[in-house]
Amino acid sequence: MREARSRRLLVTTDGNLEGIISSTDISNWLQRQQEFGDSLPTRKAVAEQQVMEIQSS
Repeated sequence: MREARSRRLLVTTDGNLEGIISSTDISNWLQRQQEFGDSLPTRKAVAEQQVMEIQSS
């Protein structure tokens, strides 16, 4: 990751741009973490739940 002049982080893997994170993104994430803490589901947990729902239908 590296900081750009626009106060955004460019996220790269092996030189390929994976995404851009703004200071607002980080602020919103911190707010959600404070409100929900560990009860906030992870992407992996959501994906696993979706797979289970597909398999059961």
